[in-house]
Amino acid sequence: MDEAQRRVDLRHQRQPLQQDWTGVDVTRKQLPDGKTALYLHVFHWPKDGKLSVPGLENKMDKAYLLADSQQSALPVAQEKGQIVVTVPISAPDPIDTVVVLTIEGSAHLLH
Repeated sequence: MDEAQRRVDLRHQRQPLQQDWTGVDVTRKQLPDGKTALYLHVFHWPKDGKLSVPGLENKMDKAYLLADSQQSALPVAQEKGQIVVTVPISAPDPIDTVVVLTIEGSAHLLH
């Protein structure tokens, strides 16, 4: 692995998940301000427009669609050990829509 590949691997790491996030794959990036960006690759779009992210205990900063160049905030509720992001009814990408969650600090999952 060359130096450029190693740097990319350190910036975007797969997030190990203990929880069952069926249809969602997660990568993360530590941001310069100490926050963490979680990239939720959603393969099975929620039909009710509610994307549940169980077991994440960090304080939420922002959620938005990666495809949205304006990074318009999506409504988020943090309750009972989960984050619920209100997303459009139709997935912007029918195969892999990416929802970005910016959280305070490093990702901490409830066990």
